[in-house]
Amino acid sequence: MQVVQFEKKRRQEDPTPKITDILSRHPMFSVLNDRRLRQLIEGAKSQLFGKAQKLVRQGEKGDFMLVIVDGKADVMVEMEGKPTRVGLLREEDCVGEMAMLTGERYSANVVANRDTEVVQIPRDRMASVLRESPELLEKLSEILALRKLETEAILAETASQRAQESDKDLHNEYANDFLGQLRAFFSI
Repeated sequence: MQVVQFEKKRRQEDPTPKITDILSRHPMFSVLNDRRLRQLIEGAKSQLFGKAQKLVRQGEKGDFMLVIVDGKADVMVEMEGKPTRVGLLREEDCVGEMAMLTGERYSANVVANRDTEVVQIPRDRMASVLRESPELLEKLSEILALRKLETEAILAETASQRAQESDKDLHNEYANDFLGQLRAFFSI
């Protein structure tokens, strides 16, 4: 006698409410109302990555950002020829937003350290929202400047020294640079 066992398929839920909630609490997107958030994630693709799969690859063109719905991923940077873990992303974290917003390449490999579900938000959706909500540009430039400072501090291992130095002037310089980049990149 042969026994066949079937597993119930996990019912695919609409990720829109959860992603809307996550992004509404994210500093970068908190200035958007629910309608704009829904517009941003409309048609976004849900993807599953297995343990050790790369969500994004260092050096590749950043055409999208990812929101981690479930799972964890390591942020790995090549330093002196060796992969170095510089961060851990968890549920509700975003990855790739700097590259998506500026046209830069991804600055790190992001590798699932267990099965991980993400929602992908493409650049063209962001462009559409930014054209209708240009007030977001200043907020984005401020946040991008902070993120750049954080990344530099992690990679240089000098976070405590940087905090005591002229971070405010450097932050303002980065914010203004990003504001100009965002306006030019999205033709706003």
